[in-house]
Amino acid sequence: MTGKVVMASLAALAALVSTVAAATTATVAYDGSVCASVPIHKILAAPGGVYRLRDGRELKAKVVTVGGCPASTSVQTGAAYPAADKQTNYTAFAYANRNTECLTGATRGGSAPPTYKAFQAVVIEANGFRFSTALVMEGIDAQAEGADPPHGRRETMTSLGMAGGAVVRPDVTTMPGALVSVEPFKVPKAALAEVGFPSAQDLTVDAAEYTSLTENKNCAFMDDEADQCKAFVSYTDPIDRLLIAYAGTQPSSDGTTDGVAFVSALTLGCGCQCAEKAGPTRTIVPLPGRTDRCRSVPNTQWSFVCDFRGALWCETALSTRWLLTEGGEGACVHIPSLIQRRVSPYAPAAAFG
Repeated sequence: MTGKVVMASLAALAALVSTVAAATTATVAYDGSVCASVPIHKILAAPGGVYRLRDGRELKAKVVTVGGCPASTSVQTGAAYPAADKQTNYTAFAYANRNTECLTGATRGGSAPPTYKAFQAVVIEANGFRFSTALVMEGIDAQAEGADPPHGRRETMTSLGMAGGAVVRPDVTTMPGALVSVEPFKVPKAALAEVGFPSAQDLTVDAAEYTSLTENKNCAFMDDEADQCKAFVSYTDPIDRLLIAYAGTQPSSDGTTDGVAFVSALTLGCGCQCAEKAGPTRTIVPLPGRTDRCRSVPNTQWSFVCDFRGALWCETALSTRWLLTEGGEGACVHIPSLIQRRVSPYAPAAAFG
């Protein structure tokens, strides 16, 4: 499943949750899930350094300059993009293109993977819960004037997650015909330590890199309908810490043009604080190989329900429920149902900021 499909699926599920929540006679079971989409710059700018979602969960974020990669003086990593629009969904990532401080090196056939040894980054952390998420990295482009391909400034972005101290790698994809491709890069353990991702060894990650050998294109903000300079990132395995990193692969022809890219809002999986609950004593299941005939059998599974006193966090998933239309074994129909799936304990720290 591609990142763009995952984002569409999360959006569709959010729409379904909202629709069901508003419909008192809906046929889809609903028990109080909340969905969230959060611009990263709003997490960074939150009062006291802590951003509170509508359901009470908390996130915090910080900008990290890794390996001496200098920040741009014109656009700040972590700022709203465009800067004048504080309600925008987009957050800027930028570095100063001086010498080689922020350069990873470019992918070349048969060469060793380039290295994220110095970069601009944002790290996002959750307070006592895990979450699935999706985002779009945009404007990963090249110097359009003053350099012929494959020369001139080119850029790369990557992402990495953690869950309980273990590394979680996302699904990173690009669209057919894109000027950006997904390539292996190395991240040294020293750089990982700087962003709070301890590792006993260097890691190989999937990164989006501008790799076209025939075209240098500057993909202007909101002017990339063909998705040529975008990468779609999705975490279907829930995480509690998120890293987004940005760097150049090679310098601009004049050595001074800064690199700027931007990232969409985080789309978080719909969910709720929850608790385990015994299910009904019996459940309806289809007969083997049939979708029109069912029977009632003893239920051996527990379920999870939204509960503001619960010690767990759940995320909403679309499932199927079967209903008998006659007797204890006979004709049946299936209907869509929203269920809660356990993601992690929910144990927020009192002092999180």
